[in-house]
Amino acid sequence: MSVREFAPRASFPDEITSNPQWYTLAQRATELLSEEIRDSGVVIPALLVDWTLLSGAPGPPVFEVGVSDVPDDPHPARAKFSLDGMRDEESLRQSMYRLWRQLLQQRSRRLADSIGMFIKGQAEE
Repeated sequence: MSVREFAPRASFPDEITSNPQWYTLAQRATELLSEEIRDSGVVIPALLVDWTLLSGAPGPPVFEVGVSDVPDDPHPARAKFSLDGMRDEESLRQSMYRLWRQLLQQRSRRLADSIGMFIKGQAEE
């Protein structure tokens, strides 16, 4: 089965892009998420990946990523990472797998809610 190729739309704040190491790590994490999605065989029309930095100097940075398949999703799938967690590729790969599964669950709930509203609307007619 051929899976349509897609490129995630990722956004990174200046705090991440201004640090070459952090930016490279966030880009690699986004690539790992894309690989996970491609390997799953699920066709997803859009993937929106929004990175933020929750803390910085003087403490260690904490990165957060929100992932959705629809714009302005009020409840994107989210994960947080320490700098060490971002550096450990196997741990990061597992985290991206869990993030992808979380997004699939949210997509399923959203679809079920839409079907439920449709059925309720049909029953009221």
